[in-house]
Amino acid sequence: MIGGILAAVSAAGSLYGTLKSAQANKLQEAQLKKRQTELQNWYDKEYNTNYLDTSAARGTLQILRNNNRETMKKVSQRNAIGGASDEKAVATADAVQKNYANNVAGVAAQGTARQDRIQGSYDMKKMNLDNLQAANLAQKSANWSNFTNNAMSAGIGFAEAGASGAFDKWDNKLGTLFKNGKAKVKTPKITV
Repeated sequence: MIGGILAAVSAAGSLYGTLKSAQANKLQEAQLKKRQTELQNWYDKEYNTNYLDTSAARGTLQILRNNNRETMKKVSQRNAIGGASDEKAVATADAVQKNYANNVAGVAAQGTARQDRIQGSYDMKKMNLDNLQAANLAQKSANWSNFTNNAMSAGIGFAEAGASGAFDKWDNKLGTLFKNGKAKVKTPKITV
């Protein structure tokens, strides 16, 4: 009888620990899902944003346009003062425009590099979240395994102790108390 009571207490304690662990795992799982959703939203927004629409690109393009305008003005002034031929003026303007086009293409290439950085960052963060989720699942599995092992060990230990007569003295005393009516067991009231 005492062995059974001790086994029940041990199993209840182990069960309580397992339930608390399960609650913590659920909270962690909810946090991971929230973080995954936030990461996916960030990625979708950032990766799909056209780089030329960002403030950094717009600012760079504005500087390029201003520089191009100033350069064209200076070229026109030099050509007017120096009396350059129409062919030379057109060739100089063409060279300035090609330089401007190359610079704009460089800005567009920065957009591709930006997408590559975003993809790399996303992949790393996603892998970290996936690893955390895998660790959470492994912890859940270990908790259930520990619960089962602890319950079995307690049951076997108390059964062996009971079989070897370790609780006979207590069993006899409790049995006598219940037979003589000295120990009264109250059943708890259950309200719904």
